[in-house]
Amino acid sequence: MGDLYSDGKRLTGVEALAPGIPIGLDDVTSLTQLDGATHWPLDTLMLGRDITGHALDDPRATDTARGITRVAVARGHALGCIGAQG
Repeated sequence: MGDLYSDGKRLTGVEALAPGIPIGLDDVTSLTQLDGATHWPLDTLMLGRDITGHALDDPRATDTARGITRVAVARGHALGCIGAQG
């Protein structure tokens, strides 16, 4: 997330977000990415196309999708899938 400016004050990262604004993490393809965002008040996670595009034919992608889903649900995040519409 880039720097945001408000009333001449420079704000960076999560501190710039006002309460009540939903935050989503897009294109998640690993638990490492999810763990790296634990300090963010996330609302929504989107599983990345590298996972959703191969989950039916690649056991590793399936396991990764399941792992991300378990952690996301345990943390109370909504979950979506990139490329699921196609």
